[in-house]
Amino acid sequence: MQINIISDGLFGIRSFENISRQFPCHWVTVPYSVSPIMEDVELDLPPCDLCISFARHPDVILAIVEQGVPV
Repeated sequence: MQINIISDGLFGIRSFENISRQFPCHWVTVPYSVSPIMEDVELDLPPCDLCISFARHPDVILAIVEQGVPV
């Protein structure tokens, strides 16, 4: 099972360290903006079976969900 740990840089590193002991993991950094709206969020996520998201911006979260991988 391949897992992507997705973060905007502030949270998730401890989860990545713990999960990567048991499963192959990728650390994926996504953009964060203090603006309430982000235009055209483009994500290039590696193929995986599960995404664990620590992203805080709602538009980034929607872009992750649109990838079609369980989050």
